[in-house]
Amino acid sequence: ALPFFYFDNVHSQKITQLFSLLLACGNLYLLYLLCKKRLENTLVRNISFLLAVSLHSFVTFSLYVSNDTLAYFIGTWIFYALHNYIRKPDVKNEVIIAALLGLGLLTKGTFLAFGPPLGLVVILSLWKKEVPVKVIVGRLVLFGVVTFLLGSYKYLEHFYAEHRFIAHNI
Repeated sequence: ALPFFYFDNVHSQKITQLFSLLLACGNLYLLYLLCKKRLENTLVRNISFLLAVSLHSFVTFSLYVSNDTLAYFIGTWIFYALHNYIRKPDVKNEVIIAALLGLGLLTKGTFLAFGPPLGLVVILSLWKKEVPVKVIVGRLVLFGVVTFLLGSYKYLEHFYAEHRFIAHNI
């Protein structure tokens, strides 16, 4: 939301709020697609979607000027891409997940916890297809390189400025 913040002024942050609202709508659309693909029963699908829409944190952070709405959007997009990857484990889908994870790392440090499970999904998906170990290691390295190239900027900047990778205000 930072580039949009430059269009706002001190008294009104409507442009940034609009960006957050658009991200929240995009998140709802991705949740709708996930529900549609994963849940056969219409009643269960509608109730699940209604629960997601009425979550306090989703509603609250939709119009805040923060990176939470972007983090929700990228997190949901990762799960959507993961669903596609599990159905078709190929290099393209791995790179998409790695790129989304890298963007998530730029957005919020919470995505650090996503790395190991996503790497494990890559390993297990390829192992289940009986792919040779050398190929699995190569694709895992590609996954890590794409994630590192996209997601390491803020952590390296923190290390350069404060001599630690994770900077916080505690």
